[in-house]
Amino acid sequence: MTQTLFQYYERELNYQTEQSREFAARYPAAAGRLRMDASGTADPHVERLIQSVSLLGARIHKRLDDDLPEVTDALLSILYPHYLRPIPSMAIVSLAAEPANLPPQGIAVPRGLPLRTSPVGGQACRYTTTQATQLWPLEIRSVEMLQPPLGEGPAAPQGTASAIRIRVRNLHNKPINTLPLESLRLHLTGPDAIVAGLYEGLIRDAIEVAFVAPGGEAIRVPAADALAPTGFDRDQAMLPYPAQSFDGYRLLTELFSFPEKFSFVDLSGWQTAGQQLHSPEADVWIFLSAPHDTICGAVRTDHIQLGCTPVVNLYPKICEPIQFSRQQHEYRVVPDASKRMGCEIYSVDQVISSRIDGDRHWRPFFDLGRRDGQPAASGYWHAARRDSQAAGDHGSEVYLQLVDEHFDPHAPAAEVVTVRAMCTDRDVPTLLRQHGDTVKWHVDAAIPISSVRCLKHPTATLRPPVRRHAHWNLISHLSLGHRFLEGPDGLQALREILRLYDFSDPDSYDTRGAAARQMIDGVIDLRHRTVTRQVGPPEEGCFARGSQLTFILNEDNFEVTGAFLFASVLQRFLGLASGINSFVETVVETRQRDGLLAHFPPHDGEEPRL
Repeated sequence: MTQTLFQYYERELNYQTEQSREFAARYPAAAGRLRMDASGTADPHVERLIQSVSLLGARIHKRLDDDLPEVTDALLSILYPHYLRPIPSMAIVSLAAEPANLPPQGIAVPRGLPLRTSPVGGQACRYTTTQATQLWPLEIRSVEMLQPPLGEGPAAPQGTASAIRIRVRNLHNKPINTLPLESLRLHLTGPDAIVAGLYEGLIRDAIEVAFVAPGGEAIRVPAADALAPTGFDRDQAMLPYPAQSFDGYRLLTELFSFPEKFSFVDLSGWQTAGQQLHSPEADVWIFLSAPHDTICGAVRTDHIQLGCTPVVNLYPKICEPIQFSRQQHEYRVVPDASKRMGCEIYSVDQVISSRIDGDRHWRPFFDLGRRDGQPAASGYWHAARRDSQAAGDHGSEVYLQLVDEHFDPHAPAAEVVTVRAMCTDRDVPTLLRQHGDTVKWHVDAAIPISSVRCLKHPTATLRPPVRRHAHWNLISHLSLGHRFLEGPDGLQALREILRLYDFSDPDSYDTRGAAARQMIDGVIDLRHRTVTRQVGPPEEGCFARGSQLTFILNEDNFEVTGAFLFASVLQRFLGLASGINSFVETVVETRQRDGLLAHFPPHDGEEPRL
């Protein structure tokens, strides 16, 4: 029995006890036959009966308070199944290889590369990379953030208020232009204030990038062509989202769960510099239009690193075989019988039953591809997720049903069913934080990587909050469009939407949850007006009417992520939500600045223009 159900049980038992006393006082003759009086009952069988009825009433009351999860879960499992799943642990790791094993073309690290930790609590944790990256035979020798005068560097363009100098070196001691380098991914790490300042400087304030080799001429590239943020595209997602799900929701989920995944910047322009990089060493100067006084003297070499990638505690697994019979209508899917408290199902991907004449592939009951009017030859499967009833276990369990096209039980006779699923290590990653740097990481694949170092310790596994009306609130915004912000209650509507993606426990002392709630409260005002803009490229674009949304932020509420990163994710979310032949133009001001924090170009979403 969970603690939540026990509270319902106590409430029902107290009610039954009080009503029993009132019943005994009003109808003493009838109560006497049950051996009941004002002090209670002397019959242990009657007492057990009252306790049993209280337990049944508690379960019914809880299900009503949960708003009939069978209805909401079924709808969410069709459109947005990720709302019902846990949010696995996430981290940032640094990958390195021996210089002798690094070819000039580098080592391609694919998305989905498996990693494994040393055992904690008797169990190793498994992670996979979420972004493809390239390990080059380069190292960062030094990083400085300077204000004019810039000394012996290249001439600063007009409007320069500060500059970042990054010195890189070829580990093979050969000219940098011998490397087929087009883009170099930089990871910003360190204290939150420095990461936020560097991100804002590189993405918002950069004017120009200059590549300079010793004794060579500076090759200048416009910042818009040389610097680009990462983490926004589907192929860089931390969480596997189904194709039918709106991608803006993923961005909000990842922002509140693990904002560090956005702290990557791609530095391009190396091919433009070309033959000028004729030395093993070169300086990259990034000129900024803002002074960044608060971090200018604090930036160090280890605040910008190479060879880093986000990782997530997700991995494919074949679950324990299930011997189906006609005695049960559903069966619990056990991912690993030897790790009941150390493995949790994230998603069911495939269900196969085995028999003498071959395998049968079962299709998801709510598979959109089955709506051709023809039932599947083998039948369908349906999975339901429920909270674990084990004491001290905050995870969930998945139960599987095999049904026909009418959702009637269709259990095969004497067949063994195999489930392929994506799994997490339940709450074991929490122990990784407790062990800190003593935990060793290594690559679980044949790739010449010599060391794996964890830069950002793994987060704890999060789960969707079980709050009253939470699922109905989710369903209510499935038809979201940017126009929900245009009314007088637009600010409150935005805050309610953002709170749906804060999966932290408001009653806990989790610092990440507190930071998420601070960000939501940091949006203090919203203004709207209708504007006309040209959207799309000049040769294919058109004029359209859209919404200009101006947000006022309190920067004191964004100490963890920085106000500019929050604004960047928010404008991408709103732009993706814009309708056909419309757009959203996001303007962001802050209470602490005189000018604008950002004025993003019109974003017309993913819908084709008509």
